[in-house]
Amino acid sequence: MNAKSIKAGLKYSAIVTPEKAVAKSSAKRVVTEIDNTNPSEEFDNMDEAIQWLSEVD
Repeated sequence: MNAKSIKAGLKYSAIVTPEKAVAKSSAKRVVTEIDNTNPSEEFDNMDEAIQWLSEVD
């Protein structure tokens, strides 16, 4: 996560991996650029991501 996100109070991030190859490639690039100071997870669908976010903290 970048400094602006952390300063704004972002604590966790859940990334839903897209199905299409081009979008998946872009998402992977974003994930590698995230500062892993705070917990971040990748998921196959939105329901899993929301479930994880509701359980962390």
